[in-house]
Amino acid sequence: MSVFESLPEKKRERIVNAALTAFGTNGYKKTSVADVAALAGISKAMVFHYFGTKQGMYRYIANLCGQMISTAINNAMPEITSERYSDFFERMMITSKIKLDVMKANPAIMDFLTSMFMERNEDIRPVIDEFFKDFEPLRRQILHTGVHEYKFKNSADISRVEKMLTWMANGCAEEWKGKPANELDEIMTIFEDCMNALKNHFYKEEYR
Repeated sequence: MSVFESLPEKKRERIVNAALTAFGTNGYKKTSVADVAALAGISKAMVFHYFGTKQGMYRYIANLCGQMISTAINNAMPEITSERYSDFFERMMITSKIKLDVMKANPAIMDFLTSMFMERNEDIRPVIDEFFKDFEPLRRQILHTGVHEYKFKNSADISRVEKMLTWMANGCAEEWKGKPANELDEIMTIFEDCMNALKNHFYKEEYR
């Protein structure tokens, strides 16, 4: 067990929330260890003691966010991959709602992940690339296990549809950033409307 993991739960939560808030608000480059320390009410020396480096702290909270989301999705995986959600777009929607529920429980996660999606600092790119690589097996399981792909038009390129949905999700995440939790459902409704538009475009007429 790491030194940080051995801390009392409330203290860990305070430090994690401080890091999520600082990085989520200012991005990696503009966030200093002093910023996180001040928000958490601890010294810079203790931040270095717990995480080693600023990159180590960023990696820890990125991994923590990834674990929270993947745990929620894996817990719901039997339902997600059931016949009930064999429709590609319905499966995307239920998965998105599961992610949203995790973020509603801690809005700072939303701001951090949005900032991470937009992050261009090369010093932290390996951590971000690793984050998305770790999610790849889960993404493949969701999108390609028992999905009724025959509903798509023969000319449809499903990989491009997936990319469009990723762009849409990133755009919604940018809209979500900093919004109160009671506005997130409205943005999710817009996301669902956009998915239905894609469904109407890419599905055969009888499956729209």
